[in-house]
Amino acid sequence: MKMENIKRIDLLLNVEHLKYIPLLKAICNQDVGIQPSIFHRIYFLNIKRATIFHVYDDRGCDLLATSPEAIQGYL
Repeated sequence: MKMENIKRIDLLLNVEHLKYIPLLKAICNQDVGIQPSIFHRIYFLNIKRATIFHVYDDRGCDLLATSPEAIQGYL
């Protein structure tokens, strides 16, 4: 069984303080070998909407919510 090193960093901040567009591009770039790239699992949690957003590569993402109403406006 392969053991992974897991590092958790929690940042509590407003979305306007996070440069999320370059971060999302770097996540997508990893799979196709373009720089800059990030080879980590990054999850965006919206506490107010009770949602989790996870871009796994250039092919797609996961959007999890506690109810259908919580994701209205995302799509």
